[in-house]
Amino acid sequence: DTQELLPYRWAFIGLVAGALFMAGFLHRQGMPWGTASLLIFGLFIAHLGVTRLLAQTGLIYTIAPLTPMLFALYTVGPTNMSGPALAALGGSYSVMAHGKGQFLPHVFHIARLGPAITKAGRKMMMFLVVVTVLGVAAGVIYTIVESYRLGGVALGAIPYYDHGNTVWSTIVKHMG
Repeated sequence: DTQELLPYRWAFIGLVAGALFMAGFLHRQGMPWGTASLLIFGLFIAHLGVTRLLAQTGLIYTIAPLTPMLFALYTVGPTNMSGPALAALGGSYSVMAHGKGQFLPHVFHIARLGPAITKAGRKMMMFLVVVTVLGVAAGVIYTIVESYRLGGVALGAIPYYDHGNTVWSTIVKHMG
């Protein structure tokens, strides 16, 4: 445990606290607890699956074959979901980042490279947290600036205008 990036106890507490926060956030948006739990389970499976695949192959990134949102949608059934639940499901698509796990692959690569670079592996985790926060902040600022400059996705002006249309079209079709 002393050589790990994060002590097991803290990792478990973070996992439970994060899952509860996500479930509460989705429930507050109008999603039933069961559907939120199913979605979070799908997110964990997809992210861990992508991370495992990256760990075994050495690739930088890959995409999951099925998004957890569509997994939850087709498991519960669109007719069994309310409008707010469908809207929360569509909004949660941003977490999946087009089927690529956002943070777990980077944590795994740091965990694998950390001991080779230095004996103090836990310092690498702090570095990863700082870089992740800076990266997310840069992405948010860039998105806001480009949206004001070029227009929003709804206007079809951004070069990535087709990103997510499949998910949104599916959700909107079922909201009917």
